[in-house]
Amino acid sequence: MEEKLIAKLDTIEALLRELTVRVQKIEEAVFPEDQVLTQKEVCRLLGLSERTFKRMRDTGSLEIPYQQTARKILFKKSDVMGWLQNRA
Repeated sequence: MEEKLIAKLDTIEALLRELTVRVQKIEEAVFPEDQVLTQKEVCRLLGLSERTFKRMRDTGSLEIPYQQTARKILFKKSDVMGWLQNRA
């Protein structure tokens, strides 16, 4: 009985590893690392309102490098994802 449970847990663990790899591949296809995001897109990705995001950026609590053009503030997706991973 115990061996069956261990075998099933091993199967579940292997399936979870495979699923994790698949999700990473999908994320890489949908969000390539060199992709540039607007402030609005970053807000959606982080689940923040634009007002909260701007306040965090202005106070320095949001340490994501960005490039400001005449009309937009742009972020590298890899910088945003790195910031997210460091916060987790």
